[in-house]
Amino acid sequence: MPSTKTTPEPRAPLPRWGTQQEAADLARVSVETIRRWASSGKITASRLGPRRVVIDLDSVAALAQPLRPDLGGKR
Repeated sequence: MPSTKTTPEPRAPLPRWGTQQEAADLARVSVETIRRWASSGKITASRLGPRRVVIDLDSVAALAQPLRPDLGGKR
């Protein structure tokens, strides 16, 4: 009887979580802007208690992509 091993399905990568300050540094904006983006749903944030908020840094990086990638960040 031949062995039929199945490989597990690849999982989507887990989000990288960081502080509001790390997210602000990544996007080169203020922490207040990060808070506004999280409140409006532009980026993913999660509350880990009464005061601690973490930000999905991948959602920040995706939001901070240039509108015209063909320019390579040049104007």
